[in-house]
Amino acid sequence: MYPVQLANRYLTSRIIPLIAVAAVALCVALVVIVVSVMSGFLDMLRASGRTLMGDVVISYPIRGIPWYQQLIDTIEKLPEAQAATPLIDTYGLVRMPYPEGSEKEVVTANVWGIEPQSFNRVTDFSKALYWKPPITPEAAASMSPDDLRLKLSDKILNDGLNLVKNDTGEPGLVLGMHVSIANQRMQDGSYKPRYPQWFMPKQSVTLTLVPISAKGTIAEPRERVFPVVNEFKSGVYQIDKNRVMISLDEAQKLLRLDAGTLYDMQAPPNADGTLPVLGTSPAKVSKILVRAKPGVTPDQLQTAVFAAYEKFAYDIAADPSKVVKAPRVDNMTILTWEQHLRDLIAPVEKEREMMRILFSIVYLVCAGLVLSIFWAIVQEKT
Repeated sequence: MYPVQLANRYLTSRIIPLIAVAAVALCVALVVIVVSVMSGFLDMLRASGRTLMGDVVISYPIRGIPWYQQLIDTIEKLPEAQAATPLIDTYGLVRMPYPEGSEKEVVTANVWGIEPQSFNRVTDFSKALYWKPPITPEAAASMSPDDLRLKLSDKILNDGLNLVKNDTGEPGLVLGMHVSIANQRMQDGSYKPRYPQWFMPKQSVTLTLVPISAKGTIAEPRERVFPVVNEFKSGVYQIDKNRVMISLDEAQKLLRLDAGTLYDMQAPPNADGTLPVLGTSPAKVSKILVRAKPGVTPDQLQTAVFAAYEKFAYDIAADPSKVVKAPRVDNMTILTWEQHLRDLIAPVEKEREMMRILFSIVYLVCAGLVLSIFWAIVQEKT
């Protein structure tokens, strides 16, 4: 009983011990809050990044990966792989429908050409599409009464999933939620058009892409008008700010990566003036995204995909009917999704560790001051 009374006497006889206790509690709270917030943001960034990336990414930009469907078939036979999808990754210009007049706003964009069905199996694309009616009555009840999604039908979701304007049959385009400044974010996290006439799924945009040859030369730019069929929200602002998605077929046509006839440019022309035909130039893609089966880690899938690509390249090289060969495996980039997004994840990890170190130093300094105060009190009493 005596130690309790003595401790109470020391703590309540002066205000300095109470200030010291409050300072220690504040420092501990700062460390816990900062680490929790940074860790939560990092986890959200990782989950959102994986949402539109899959688990493993195979890349060969500019020249592209030929015979990619055979590679996808080889990968999907792996016991570690659940699904794979082809992708074209490039940059272009998007001419918006606003403002009024002839001087429209033009923005740069990271353009993805995708196969919607296989892309949805790998990345859960349907969950990222924003403009869609609520799935359950509970979800509808949680929305604001003036939320535009309450008035939408399943048609807009189907258009976005298929990248086709079903009313007209035109190939469609999906924008990142922040590509257009016409979208306004509300306090509850929902979005609405700043002006009703600029609801983007009712508008069309002009997309301009620049084909690049295998030799690195730039061809004449190509442009096409696409109706906007939906918008998506991944949760990563850098992605939602500049990414645009169109169908793989349209991207291949605009970038001259579609299939064609391969001519022998070195041989003399035939009697009819045409060049000798060497074979078929296959359609190409710049990336292939792969999703792992449940229980398989991205690192395990990466090892299996590396071996699958080696087999694929060997099969193509051994096939005399295929004039265009696949790139060697040591020229390919095969990364896990986290390695591929390292430029986004690494800075956040460094910031979290830096904040942890800084606040820990402050905590230690404060603890030293508190120790000095109590030491002085005890010495005085002694």
